[in-house]
Amino acid sequence: MRQVLLLTLLLITFLSKGQTRTKTGKVLYDDLSPIYEAKIWVYDTLHLGTTDLNGDFKIELPSNLDEVQIGMIGMEIASVKVPHNCDRLEIIMIPAGTYHYRSHKKIDRIRKSLFDRLPELHSNAFDKGLFTTPTPCYGREFKPGKPQLDIIRKELIVLRKEIKESYKRLEIGDTIRIPFSGSYRADGTDRTTLIIWSYVADAKEFECLIEGVVIKKDRRDGGYNFDYKVTNCKACKYDSIIYEERDMINGAIFRHNMKYFKAYTK
Repeated sequence: MRQVLLLTLLLITFLSKGQTRTKTGKVLYDDLSPIYEAKIWVYDTLHLGTTDLNGDFKIELPSNLDEVQIGMIGMEIASVKVPHNCDRLEIIMIPAGTYHYRSHKKIDRIRKSLFDRLPELHSNAFDKGLFTTPTPCYGREFKPGKPQLDIIRKELIVLRKEIKESYKRLEIGDTIRIPFSGSYRADGTDRTTLIIWSYVADAKEFECLIEGVVIKKDRRDGGYNFDYKVTNCKACKYDSIIYEERDMINGAIFRHNMKYFKAYTK
């Protein structure tokens, strides 16, 4: 589906060649400092440009498109509607906070309070000579995250139940497979340090799968813990692998907690 959308957007760009609108702009953090290398795109697929050291950018927007997204690590994606008479996009981005132990409704209230400060921040940027207008010429709406977060929470409840049942069925002597990614020379040597996958990751293919046999189970600290003895490392593409500062080799014994990390029991 993503590939079809990308091809469609490329076709739109081809058909609208010579029918683009030049847009310039500046992107700032909420403390009014410039954002370097913020990405500007449409529909999350067609990249239009990147901000420079001063937060400035220049893009060619196809005439039949009227919305762009601006993204930066650690910041919420800013989606703006661009009227034909709006040639300069001056944008302040909102931090993407981590809200532990808060309800989804409370999280949206916090996000909305930050969003509601944007007009004041824009005006302050104008007063400091950072923006050219006291108010933006584009449209920008607050998008609540609660509906999507509620869906994710329901999916996680189902997933945690499945993990609990899998752990209950797990017996001493059963074979398990645990997925890892790798970080080469993370310890300063020519070895690859294995990094375990979180249970919430939706990946299905891995560059390293370690096979082992369960030798012990316990529920200490409320976890779904088991010890396993490594029996097969052939499904790992990395050479000279270590985990928890020990060699990952046949016969080595490690501990795993299914409550937080991926493990395949079949």
